[in-house]
Amino acid sequence: EKGDWDAIEEFASFELPVHSVAWATLKGYESSWKQWVAFQWKAGRDIFLETSTPAQRRRVTRDLLSFVCLLAFGMNYRSSTIKKALMAVRFFHLANDYENPLVKCHRVWQGYKAVKRAQGPTLRKHPVTPETCDWLDKEQAKLGLLGIIKRANRYFGIYFGCRAGEYI
Repeated sequence: EKGDWDAIEEFASFELPVHSVAWATLKGYESSWKQWVAFQWKAGRDIFLETSTPAQRRRVTRDLLSFVCLLAFGMNYRSSTIKKALMAVRFFHLANDYENPLVKCHRVWQGYKAVKRAQGPTLRKHPVTPETCDWLDKEQAKLGLLGIIKRANRYFGIYFGCRAGEYI
């Protein structure tokens, strides 16, 4: 900012480390970090965790496992979203010169794996095949003009290769 050394120093100290990941990753981490901050604020605890002593590690493990349980069973998040939240906690600790709290708290990963096992495998979506389109064409032919509109919409989306969220 026009030679303002304090502004350069502030940017280098606080902003630069945060931008070490891709923009989309950072946006996902920021939303998870906000959840963590709100969780810790409601519990009346500090958002940055210290794991130097065994007593601190036990408290940190309890906090992180409670957070995992809240996300899994209170908010019905999938294990991949919970892992992203844990990685966000890790990322913002490192970006703010704190130790990674997940390194010394092995039970947190055990809890995460338990949630992942309880949820079971992710159900994958099936791709749209030409046979699926043919079947839909036959079914929607009975609808007259509405069927033609639906067919045009479907083929428009297929032509541009849209994902559902983009298409809608």
